[in-house]
Amino acid sequence: CYQLQQEILQELDDQQGQAKLENNLGNLYYAQGNFDQALQAYKTWLKTAHQLENRAAQGLALGNIGNVLQAKGDSNQAIEHYTQDLQITQEIGDLRGQAHTLGNLATAHATLQNFECAIAYAAQHLALVKKLGVGKASPTENHPHEQTALTNLGNIYARSHQPTAAVRCYQSALTLAQTLKNQAAQADLHDKLGYLHLQQHDWETSEYHYQTALELARQQHD
Repeated sequence: CYQLQQEILQELDDQQGQAKLENNLGNLYYAQGNFDQALQAYKTWLKTAHQLENRAAQGLALGNIGNVLQAKGDSNQAIEHYTQDLQITQEIGDLRGQAHTLGNLATAHATLQNFECAIAYAAQHLALVKKLGVGKASPTENHPHEQTALTNLGNIYARSHQPTAAVRCYQSALTLAQTLKNQAAQADLHDKLGYLHLQQHDWETSEYHYQTALELARQQHD
C-alpha cells in the first residue's frame, strides 16, 4: 500500500505528499521496532524537507532520526541530531518543539551519564513547559506535561545520587498527578519516593509510600 502510494506521488511529482508518506512510513517502522527501516524513511523525509526548504519539517525529521538512534543505543549520534533539531525550533520560534527536544537531550545525556548536562537540559525543559502553561484556559491543561517534566528531572537526580533534589521533583509531580487523578502516575511516584527514602534509612516514610503505591495498584485492578 505504501509502495503504491509512493509510486503514484512520485509520478505526480507531489513532494509534499511524498514527505508526509515518508514520515508516516518512518513512524510505522519505528512503532514496529524496525529501526533500520525507520532510519532510512526519516532520512529520506529529511532530504525531501531540505528540497522543500521546510525548516519545521527538517527539525521534526532530525528529532525522529535522533529518537531512532537513541533507541538503537547510539546516544552520541542522537545528541547531534537533537541539537540540530533544537537550533531549528529556536530559529522558527517553536516553543513546544523546543520543550520536546530539550527533554530528548536530557534523556540522551543521562544515558551517557553526562548528568550535569542532563540536569541542565531537563531543568530548561521543565521551565519551558511551565511557561507554555501560563495563560491556559484550564489551569490543569498543562499539568500532564509538567508532571512528566518533573518526573524526568527527578529520575536524573536519582540516577546521579542527588536524593534530596529527586524527592523534591517527585513530590511536586505527585501533587500534579493527584490533581489529575492519575492513579498510575501516583503509584509510580510513590514507589520512587519509597525507594529513595529507603536509601536514606527513613523507614517510616518509605513504608508509607510503598503501602500507598500498593493500594493504588490494587485499585487500578479492581
